[in-house]
This record gives sequence, C-alpha cells and structure tokens, in this order.
Amino acid sequence: MLGLDRSPLSFPSQTAYRYNKFFSYCLPSSPNHVGHLSLGRLEGYLRSVKYTPIPPAYKNSPFYGIEITGISFNGKNLTIPPSVFSNAGAIIDSGTVVSRLPPDAYPAFRHAFRESMSGYRWIPDGFGILDSCYDIGNQKNFPVPAVSFFLGGDVEVKLHPSGVIYAPDESTVCLAFAENHNQFEEAIFGNIQQKQLEVVYDGLDQRVGFVPWGCN
Repeated sequence: MLGLDRSPLSFPSQTAYRYNKFFSYCLPSSPNHVGHLSLGRLEGYLRSVKYTPIPPAYKNSPFYGIEITGISFNGKNLTIPPSVFSNAGAIIDSGTVVSRLPPDAYPAFRHAFRESMSGYRWIPDGFGILDSCYDIGNQKNFPVPAVSFFLGGDVEVKLHPSGVIYAPDESTVCLAFAENHNQFEEAIFGNIQQKQLEVVYDGLDQRVGFVPWGCN
C-alpha cells in the first residue's frame, strides 16, 4: 500500500520538491487493463484538467475533500438540496471501491435508477452492499444511464458507463453506489466512479482535477 494522502508521512509529502505535491493516476478499468501513477507535474495535459478546490473544512485533514453540489441522471438534476452534502462533507478516495452517498441523497438516485430499469427483473437480494441489481438476461448492448457529479468551482464530472454500474456476472447489473448509515457520515467518491478518469492531485494549490476519458 502506498500512502498518497495529505499527511506529513504520505509519499507525496516526503518526496515533494518545494512543496510541489503533485501526482495523478488512472485506475484500471477492468482486469484486462492497466493503470498508471504519475508523480510530479506533467505540463502536457494541464489545460484539459477541470479543477475543483479542496474545501476550507479540509484544510488540516489528511483526506482530499471535495464539494458535491449536485448529481444529474440522464440529463436531469436530482432533487437533492446542496446542504445534504455540505453538512457531512465529501471526500475522494481511491481506496474505497463503491461510492457512498448520504441517506438524504441516495434514495433519489436509487429511485431514478430503478425507474430506468423498470423493464428488467429486480433481484431482491442485491449483491453485497449493492441494493439495486437487475437481471438483463443475454442482452449485450445494455443502455447505461448517463450520470454526472457537479463539484465546487463549477466542475462537471461525467462518469464513464463503467463507473455507473457493476456487473457481478454476464446477466446481472447493479447500481454501483451505496448508502451511508447516517447523515453525519462523509460522502465518498470511490474508485469505481473514477474509472476512465485521469484524477489529478495538486497539493500546492489545494485542488483536485479530472480529465474526462483521460485514460484512453
């Protein structure tokens, strides 16, 4: 395990030159793909990065805080008050597999997904912590909903289809999100949702960036 957080003992903190704590990565999108980790500032693609500032509440935190201001599903903004996320806070974490949403936000997301899946058979038992799973049979070209997260700094992060659903097997798809236990737990933007996104961490300017489809 390589510690990449914001604490003094993390790898970026110990190796930074003149506080240039800058790194980026692409996580593997499937078992057949490889990812990469880049240490140091790469000037070639900086103009395509969309940056969101780390909120002041996380100034002294080892975590990379983000401000979630909204979520859209198939082009429609979900009815979730921004205070739902600001009250508990939110972080981006490559070590958390499935993103977690507050109990005042997740039901609206789940409802939209279940409505879009009304033509398929719901699997009541779900799959682990995933509670919205469906049997799609032998269908190969499954229509994955379009999901975007809106972050502070007027940043829209469009999720790749592989960041919206999880397929335990060839005939099953699940919504790749889960609900926090209570409204005081931080929302987490996990690693499934980061697939096909180049994620950039700029420790000097206190911000996190995204390059959509940057891993192709």
